[in-house]
Amino acid sequence: MNTIQNKLNIYPGDFIYTNKSQFPAFVISKDEDSYLVSIIEYNGDYTRITQENTDPINLEPLEKLGILAKFGDFFYSQHKELYQEILIEYFTSISQIN
Repeated sequence: MNTIQNKLNIYPGDFIYTNKSQFPAFVISKDEDSYLVSIIEYNGDYTRITQENTDPINLEPLEKLGILAKFGDFFYSQHKELYQEILIEYFTSISQIN
């Protein structure tokens, strides 16, 4: 699904395609050979996937927020830092428009 170089460039806070979801998955953590991700089908709950079953994706900040908005209420309180990074990215992107 992806190259070795792409595997090295996926970090917590990134979105990836995976065979476990019809939608981009949100990377929560990374270990040596797998990722812990949140997916829409599980209401933002987690699943672990191997690196071979992923492809990185570039989304606009508003698209990222749209995905996170579909996660359960627990998600923000448990992942404030990752969520807030995307909010800052979104506010920065709209401030550059004007």
